[in-house]
Amino acid sequence: RKILLVDNDITFIWGLKKYLQRWCYAAETEVTLAEAREIIRQEPPLRICSDLCLPDGTALELFHDIRHISEKLGKYPAIKLLPFFTLTASIDFATEYQYQHKGISDYITTPVNISELIWRILFFGE
Repeated sequence: RKILLVDNDITFIWGLKKYLQRWCYAAETEVTLAEAREIIRQEPPLRICSDLCLPDGTALELFHDIRHISEKLGKYPAIKLLPFFTLTASIDFATEYQYQHKGISDYITTPVNISELIWRILFFGE
C-alpha cells in the first residue's frame, strides 16, 4: 500500500505523506525524476502522484518511463497500469488534454483541498 509522491515542494509532500499515513498508506517522497525512477525499479508503488514540473524533467517523462520500465523488467507487468496523478498550479487546458490523452489518471490543479486530493488518490480504481 505504498504511494510514491514526487514533488520539489518538500513542505507540501511532507504534509501529504503524513496525511496518507493516517489512512494507513506508506508514502515514499522524492524530489527528482532520477530518484523516482530508482524507487520504481526497486519496488513499484500502488499509485504515483507527481508535480508536473520537476527539477530534472516533467511528470509526463516519468509516466513514459514507467511504461518502459514495465517492458524492461517484465516481472512487474502491472506497473503499466499504475494510477498516475499530476499536480500543477498551471491551468492550461491544452496540457491537461495532452496528459489525459496519453493516459494520466487525473490532472489536478492546485491549490487543492487536501482532503479532496487524498480522496482522489486513495479511491481511484478501488
